Amino acid sequence: MRQFMGQEVEFQCASAIDNLAAFYFNNITMGDAPTSPAAINLARNLAECPRLLPEILKTLFEIVLFEDCGNQWSLSRPMLSLILINEQMFTDLKAQILASQPADQHQRLALCFDKLMADITRSLDSKNRDKFTQNLTIFRHDFRVK
Repeated sequence: MRQFMGQEVEFQCASAIDNLAAFYFNNITMGDAPTSPAAINLARNLAECPRLLPEILKTLFEIVLFEDCGNQWSLSRPMLSLILINEQMFTDLKAQILASQPADQHQRLALCFDKLMADITRSLDSKNRDKFTQNLTIFRHDFRVK
């Protein structure tokens, strides 16, 4: 029962993060200057906490890569949304993760990151999300192989 509750909480948290990140991506990153009060408020609040989204993305990557991840599907959704919001944030995180790994693994792991984003477009449509989820499953497996 406790494990189920943990997975349910994980799913709900991932869903909430994805809803906020997708809203930000669709209304602020890809849209013109935000006009709705919700978009303006979200942009302002996130501007006041510039490390929030990078820290969330870092935490999601750490869960996927270094923990027993029960449901990658639910985590892949906010991960893609966060990556698309700010690709430089993803590039910086990728460098951080690579730097934390043994030097002799950097080339192999960099290739894993390249494959993660293979055939991914700047869209949150279902087809793109599903492709990212597939890529993430392969990425996790390949990254963890020693």
